[in-house]
Amino acid sequence: QLDQMHSHRRSSPTLAPMTVRSVLARASLLLALLAICLPTCTLALRRSALLHPLSKEMTTQAPETFEVEWKTSRGTFVTRSERKWAPHFVDRIWALTVNGYYEQTRFYRVIEGFVAQWGVQGDVSISRVYNYENDVPGAILHPQPAQMEMFPGLSNVKGAMAYSTSFLPATKTRPPLSWNASADVFINTVDNV
Repeated sequence: QLDQMHSHRRSSPTLAPMTVRSVLARASLLLALLAICLPTCTLALRRSALLHPLSKEMTTQAPETFEVEWKTSRGTFVTRSERKWAPHFVDRIWALTVNGYYEQTRFYRVIEGFVAQWGVQGDVSISRVYNYENDVPGAILHPQPAQMEMFPGLSNVKGAMAYSTSFLPATKTRPPLSWNASADVFINTVDNV
């Protein structure tokens, strides 16, 4: 019976030897597929991070200092952030920038002699996450005591960048608070002190 079983086994097909040309053709096809798929996969991963503000990608601590080059239809400018100035702000701007939040956003408020503001995401599902009215955990920075005294001269000077927030002045029982900071940022175009 064993001999009979062996006789009924199918022989495996013989593979044709691969030529250099066929190897190069297959490698080229693979590279072309990767070139198409990789940006799409990367974009999907970044979008997923933006939809989940408490994810590892969105809560990673920023470097102590970093610069971002912003390209606009009117030119390019560079911002520098240092964690010692405002750790929560810097960590957030780092995570949003690295994950592509600001790509394809537009300046929507430019007031000569005051500020230039941007940060509303074009993808509605992402924009909803960072809308303070929706109260998505991790999307809104928690109220922080205003720390203007720590770094005198940095707050609201020309070129300083900050989150657009609402602000409550100090009372007898608490320091001044800012809240609902999510993703909208502005740059002072003059000294607004």
